[in-house]
Amino acid sequence: HRNMYPPIRYAVTKIAPTGKPRKVVIISTSPPRPCGIAMFTKNLVNGMLLNPGMIVEVIALTKDVDHYKYPKEVTRTIRQNIFNDYLDAAEYINESDFDAVYLQHEFGIFGPRPCGGYVICLARYIKPPLFTTVHTVLTRLSDQEGSIIQLLHLLSTRMVVMTTLSKKMLEGTFFVSERVVVIPHGAPDVHLQTHIKTKVREQMNWNGRLVVIANGLIHRGKGYEYMIQALPGLVKLFPNILFCVVGQPHPNSPDTTIYFNEITMLAKELGVQAAMRFLPMFFSFDELERLLVAADIFIAPYTDDSVSSSGTLTMAMAAGLPCVATPFVFSKIVFIQNRGIMIKFNDRLSIERVISTLALNSTVRQTIGQKAWRYMQNNTWQRVGLAYLNEIE
Repeated sequence: HRNMYPPIRYAVTKIAPTGKPRKVVIISTSPPRPCGIAMFTKNLVNGMLLNPGMIVEVIALTKDVDHYKYPKEVTRTIRQNIFNDYLDAAEYINESDFDAVYLQHEFGIFGPRPCGGYVICLARYIKPPLFTTVHTVLTRLSDQEGSIIQLLHLLSTRMVVMTTLSKKMLEGTFFVSERVVVIPHGAPDVHLQTHIKTKVREQMNWNGRLVVIANGLIHRGKGYEYMIQALPGLVKLFPNILFCVVGQPHPNSPDTTIYFNEITMLAKELGVQAAMRFLPMFFSFDELERLLVAADIFIAPYTDDSVSSSGTLTMAMAAGLPCVATPFVFSKIVFIQNRGIMIKFNDRLSIERVISTLALNSTVRQTIGQKAWRYMQNNTWQRVGLAYLNEIE
């Protein structure tokens, strides 16, 4: 008989080294599913495999019906709302001699909605050491969501967050302090040559344009309407400016399509269509990397101050772009020592002032971009992958 709530096993603290190759499994979404955590997982797998003696599998969380052709590292799937899939995955893990399990947590990828409580059942059944990465640390959670975070902490050997501020938020909000480690968001090791940037700008018809780029799955929290509202003033000063939005509406919410239509209409109403370009598709990691390297400025005008990690901002900084962002949790950490420029929340005038300053001074753009690039070289995916692996020593 499968009990939905087996007895809680308290987390172990370490596993003994065996002298054999490490064998680990990651539970997460996976490409080609359009999802930021899926891209994170793909890069984490690649980073881990750069370290010798590694076997890495992925158990992919899927919607109940999908037809994706997954990469070879995905050995099985869990349908989001099918409870028995979670139990089958736990049994597979327990029978497969894994040294560690890395669980990527975001409320929206586990069933059932709205809080994804099946993840607790999965965690309770898993026997190998469990390392849970909390991708979104919020201070405003429902009681049920807060309980899930506390139970995951109880069931995990380590809980991983990506900034020291996120760790403090866990401590202050959920009284979770022991066995929490900070491992930064991984960054690509970008060394694209100048001729590649030139080629991409030609392909995108960006020659002669000042390209301000934003990317990621589109939803209301992106705050793109404020950048669009700033465009009339910016176009008067810089007729060659182009705001390029890369990404499709987030697939998990019908409201995102409404939002996408709203910002498209806003650009039309303000008469700035010629200064706007939407690329509403999910690009591969390599394609996105090339687009970022070819742009001039990156902007993340998010409206939520609690965003605790951002793969898009990390990737832009690693590409050497001067980055502009509102002061959410993650940006406040990575922008210290002049590695980026802050703008006010929900404020088109603040955006207009900062973008104008950067547009007028290529030296400032280059200096900020170089600082960002150097900082992110400390957080390459190989180093981050090794940091995760070192937790099981």
